[in-house]
Amino acid sequence: MKKGWMALCAAMLLILCAGTALADGQATITRQLAQTYDYGDVFFTYYFAEVQNTGDAPIVLDGGKLELYNAEGGTIYSAQVYNCYPSVLGPGEIGYVREYTNMDTPDAVASYRFDLSASPASTGSVSYLTCESSFEQKTLYEDQTSTTITARLTNPQQETVRGIMTVYALYDASGNILFVDTLSATYLGLPAGSTVELSTVVDGEIEATWNAQGVAPASAKAIAYVILD
Repeated sequence: MKKGWMALCAAMLLILCAGTALADGQATITRQLAQTYDYGDVFFTYYFAEVQNTGDAPIVLDGGKLELYNAEGGTIYSAQVYNCYPSVLGPGEIGYVREYTNMDTPDAVASYRFDLSASPASTGSVSYLTCESSFEQKTLYEDQTSTTITARLTNPQQETVRGIMTVYALYDASGNILFVDTLSATYLGLPAGSTVELSTVVDGEIEATWNAQGVAPASAKAIAYVILD
């Protein structure tokens, strides 16, 4: 009888633990890239990541630790990163991380690691605008190109919204992430039902690296939102 009771308690504990796990949010890095670009007198390494909440509860992205390593495996850069857009994700929602630092040489970075952390969040912290994304890549001359990403935002609320944050991302034909940028339109008040287009342009130095590597953007995503609290 005692063994049976203990087995029943153990089974109930397993069920309770499983239920708790299913209720947790999960911050999953689905795509990421660390790449160094030549800005003439200085080299910048950018880190871009797409993050998804693969759980069934809202989460706050608390940031993470980014480390860059040289060819020998030594750490050449280590920092806490808090640039997560948006910082709150509901189940299934996608956000982005963007970080950069300068390097002494273009080939200093051989590998990298980003450890992302998240914690439970209350609902309703982020209000999304309706957002359509597109991009246009023009050839300037010879092998130089210019890429513009445009987000077409519509305010679905019944009142004017302010403090809009827009996040842009580009992907290649295989779905690999190429670029992440943000635009904080603090100056803009978007009336109810109104639509506006906000654009960002990829740095020419990043374009030059794409051209040298035979890389080209094939699709764009954009997210527009307002932080409520």
